[in-house]
Amino acid sequence: MNGCVKENAKFSGHQTFCFRYGWLEKGFRFVKNGQWFSEDNAIVDLGVGKNMVDSIRYWCEMAGILNDHKVSDLGKKILDEKTGWDPFLEDNATLWLLHWKVNTNPDVITAGTALFSYLHKPEFSKYDVAQAAVKILDPNKKAPPIKLSCGTLIALSDLIQVGGDLIAIA
Repeated sequence: MNGCVKENAKFSGHQTFCFRYGWLEKGFRFVKNGQWFSEDNAIVDLGVGKNMVDSIRYWCEMAGILNDHKVSDLGKKILDEKTGWDPFLEDNATLWLLHWKVNTNPDVITAGTALFSYLHKPEFSKYDVAQAAVKILDPNKKAPPIKLSCGTLIALSDLIQVGGDLIAIA
């Protein structure tokens, strides 16, 4: 990936919470009702903890459901209760579309970008994922030999099966 700079890398923001069922709809309805995640009542109104509030915002923005502190056109087309294609995210095609949006976001490089676009192995270690992420940012560097958190590197744990030190696509 030529022209990538560190400013557009985003390996955090999800507070180590994976993409959870129900969060996109919850975030969509919350913002559609004129609220925002930084408001004091967000924890109570969303019914989750502070870090989960931040994570819901992260996943809604990464999936393209929210943009510039408002509901996006894509968010309306998918989740609107009256006119949305799939307001309860019951269709697998919608889930695939959202998965694609998260991993092909042109504005940021994520662990998902490394995992699904730059790591071409059926089985791999955490180090292999870190190596792919580092190579996206600077093709001449190697990942440091450090112990990495699976939750931090791979927030898409619903899509992968973790077993020991090996991670395999399920």
